[in-house]
Formats: sequence, C-alpha cells, structure tokens
Amino acid sequence: MFRVDYSGYDKGACYVVTPGFAQVLAKEGFTTQEEVLEYIKEYCRQPASKVAYRWLIGSNHLPKGVRLPFDRENGSVRKFWSTDHMFIVVAGSTQGATCITFGGGGEHGGPACAKIELPKNWDALVEEYADVKPNYYNY
Repeated sequence: MFRVDYSGYDKGACYVVTPGFAQVLAKEGFTTQEEVLEYIKEYCRQPASKVAYRWLIGSNHLPKGVRLPFDRENGSVRKFWSTDHMFIVVAGSTQGATCITFGGGGEHGGPACAKIELPKNWDALVEEYADVKPNYYNY
C-alpha cells in the first residue's frame, strides 16, 4: 500500500483491495476505512529530498497542516498531505490478499470516485445470477 510513486502537490490514490486483504486489515485492528487511510497518510513516506520545495513555495501550494522538515537531506515527509483524495474499494476474488493502488492527483476537480446506489431489487438480482461464474483470461 505504500509503494506509490508519482508527483503532484495534492496526491491521492484509490486502493482496490480483495476481501482477503480487507480481512487482514481487520485482523490487524483496523475497523474503518478512515483508520486505514489515516495510517497510510502518516506512514507512507518519502525522502524529503524528493519534494519540490521551491515549486511548493513559489506556486503557493504549501500543504496546510503539514510541517515540512528543515533537514531535507536526511528527513522524510508524507507522500499524502491529506486523505481528501484517497479511497478504498473492496472488490475482486475471495482468493488471496491482494491490493492494487491507482495513484492520481487531486489537483484538478473533485473526487474521482462517487457513491453508487444499488438497484432496489439488488438481492433478487444476486439470487438470479448466483450460478453465473466469471471467465478469467490467462496472462
């Protein structure tokens, strides 16, 4: 979950985790998505030397509420200034514990994900298509 490497001043990410991965997080004591995202925000770090300080200052994009280290050679900073542009989606196979990260910025526009409303007859649809099994391509 921490191997995200891209640029931007207000970074974000969408984590797609399998149900097995979600169970691992639950076993580690995480009870909400917010807890997981706060943990990632704090501990997903990068060398301070990788931050474009001159650009952040010159373009008036200093992160609010984040103190940047004076020691830019040896210090570290968060990769994410906030969780505003971070999402978790639980999807995929029940086999294994896998997480895929889609990194992206929050610089332009609003959230890249939106809540969806399931059809009122969702339970009936699930029952109707219960015997349908996906076909996987080998690659």
